[in-house]
Amino acid sequence: MLGVIGFIISLIFVVITVYKGWDILPVSIIGGILVALSNQMNLWEALSVDYADGLGGYVASYFLIFMLGAFFGELISVTGSAKAISYKLMDVMGAKRAPLAVVIVTLLLTYGGVNSFIVVFTLYPIAVVLFNEAKIPRRILAACILFGCGTITQSSMPGTPAIQNLIPATYFNTPTTAAPVTGIVTSVITMVLGMAYIEWQVKKAAANGEVFVPVPNDNLSANIERDTTGLPDWKIAVAPVLVVIVLILALTSVLPALAAVSVGLLVAIVMTYALNWKRIENPVQTMTDGCVASIMPLLNTAAIVAYGAIVKSSPSFQSMVDFTMNLNYNPYVTTALGVNIIAGITGSASGGIIIFLDNMGEFLLQQGADPAALHRLVSIAAAGLDTLPHNGAVVSIFAVIGTTHKESYKDVFAVTVTLSVLITVVAVVMAMMGITY
Repeated sequence: MLGVIGFIISLIFVVITVYKGWDILPVSIIGGILVALSNQMNLWEALSVDYADGLGGYVASYFLIFMLGAFFGELISVTGSAKAISYKLMDVMGAKRAPLAVVIVTLLLTYGGVNSFIVVFTLYPIAVVLFNEAKIPRRILAACILFGCGTITQSSMPGTPAIQNLIPATYFNTPTTAAPVTGIVTSVITMVLGMAYIEWQVKKAAANGEVFVPVPNDNLSANIERDTTGLPDWKIAVAPVLVVIVLILALTSVLPALAAVSVGLLVAIVMTYALNWKRIENPVQTMTDGCVASIMPLLNTAAIVAYGAIVKSSPSFQSMVDFTMNLNYNPYVTTALGVNIIAGITGSASGGIIIFLDNMGEFLLQQGADPAALHRLVSIAAAGLDTLPHNGAVVSIFAVIGTTHKESYKDVFAVTVTLSVLITVVAVVMAMMGITY
């Protein structure tokens, strides 16, 4: 019991301090120490083995992806490609529809298989131009990006290549399009309510006099007058972005996912240099700035993963997993609650799915639950509590776009946690009614 209490105190500490703007690196270490001490773990082993292995393992796996993604994002900003693409989007959709444009582009990229971190690095320099011209505050930009990459194409939309949709397929031997009716209905609900909330916040911000305030990393001035001098043609600007998507889709079947993304980004970087060489004042400095920009988002995400590694090694974690697994409800209700609780504890949707299905997947099938309904429900439920303030993606995305939990998390909570929990309830009701196909 002491270990469980210690973990809860630790989690509350992490959530509150991160929300108040503390750096995630010391917060994750202090939080890990609280878990280790309350669970009577060997403190040195918890920090030097569990924490260090979690941190180092994540950095080793994702360093290249983060570096190339940040480099590419810096490159399309410096070359003016981001502005050229943004101005074209404004011409097509109108500046006032900047939030919708960001959400749609994010949805398309993530449904195409592009990693959410890469989407952020690529989209950030484009989105800031859109929001600057539309005079929409930065806090809403964070909600748009996380709404686009953390809801529909992460979980509910049939056929999405997200890991949260692939893991249940391997457990239940179901297609990625399992329970399409449930997936489509919940996706539509999410899109309608999510955009309604965002538009409400846009109007509220305008009424309060909130505007977009550029920061140095935006490469913008406070002047929002459109200046196309020296910008590439929008078709040239967007070509490298399309190359990333096409190569990822083409290479995923022959290369590991991370390798496919790395190759796509590398080719796009070389292509951007080739098409815009005369527009880059200092090619070497651009490369340096891009690579350096990847370090803090990578370490921030790795730190929360490392904290999770200590948590997973603690006796209290297994106690909480056992409690979740012993929920004696309808199989679909048990699934919704269990996946959400574990995803919230670990701060990871995929982690929540794997732990839950390893312990409960076969049992739920033996209870007579429909595999397709379980597949879709597991995927949808995992997107609920996983985006609490300590989630690695939330921490990193805020770092990339230059905002804080205090400024932006309220809106993120509304369009990710609240909406995802709501559609989880819808998915449970549809599963219990047998509406899946």
